[in-house]
Amino acid sequence: MSPKDAVAGIRSDREPVPAYDQWVSAMVIEASLEDETEFDPATILNSIMEAESLDDALMRQNATLLSGKGIVGRAHRINSFTLRPSDEKYAENSLGVYAVVQATDLETGEEFPYGVGAGNVLAILWQARKYGHIPGDYVLDSRTTRKGDLLSLKKVGRRTVKTS
Repeated sequence: MSPKDAVAGIRSDREPVPAYDQWVSAMVIEASLEDETEFDPATILNSIMEAESLDDALMRQNATLLSGKGIVGRAHRINSFTLRPSDEKYAENSLGVYAVVQATDLETGEEFPYGVGAGNVLAILWQARKYGHIPGDYVLDSRTTRKGDLLSLKKVGRRTVKTS
């Protein structure tokens, strides 16, 4: 089945396409259309030049996109997200895309991006956007399963984001 057929909701034999197949195809198409500006070398160099010390500059040089696994339990507002194609090394065991989430820490007001590729989290992000719940306040949770850690995205109660 081609992504075009899945997005259109039809197969070549005119059978209905399951919602899951439509969603995965739509995510792959959206990810392929996104611009890679936040990974532009100029962005990294600009970040290094904005450092407040040599140690800060060295840290920024080696910084990568924060993983969702690294912010488990940290309440944050999801302001937006974009989908990106996964690197080939992750494609076999994933949906082939991940989300770059633009977030704000609810305690400190710090803005930060993070990446997440867990299928269930991607599904919740997709549905949250579809139903108008982004921006919204969430927290990533993790539990251990037989196959490893399972991330999940949960809504948090009403809060006020601290501003600087």
